[in-house]
Amino acid sequence: MVLGCFANIVSYTDRGVLSLAIVTMQGRLPWNFSDEAQGIALSAFFMGYACTQILGGMLSRAFGPKIVICLATAIWSLATLATPSAAVSSLGMLCAARVLLGLAEGVLLPCLHDLACAWVPPHERSTAASLITSGQFLGQMIAMAAAPLVSVQW
Repeated sequence: MVLGCFANIVSYTDRGVLSLAIVTMQGRLPWNFSDEAQGIALSAFFMGYACTQILGGMLSRAFGPKIVICLATAIWSLATLATPSAAVSSLGMLCAARVLLGLAEGVLLPCLHDLACAWVPPHERSTAASLITSGQFLGQMIAMAAAPLVSVQW
């Protein structure tokens, strides 16, 4: 469950950092990063994320949650690494990287809850769920604390 918390920390840091970095990106990209483009870029993650919520549970049941989480983590790590290059390239490439990030991260929560159901006794599941979901808030806190430091350095 601690690893699930850490996975949520990474997941929520990834998804939240663009909303903070977008201020620094304004005027620094070789293409027009208008208010409309910013809205599209910010919503791209959730377009992918919404598509894999139910699918994540189905994949977890079919292949096992550990395999699905490992594969999803590899994919979202690649999407995160590709995001800066994609942002410099075009709005379409940035959105593609963000949609891929959302698709991969969308399977995490269903898989983590599947793990909790399988490994945690019923009377301890609420504690396990609290530990897992606390990573969401820690991830947002880390993103909000780190993004200004990174943007000042750049």
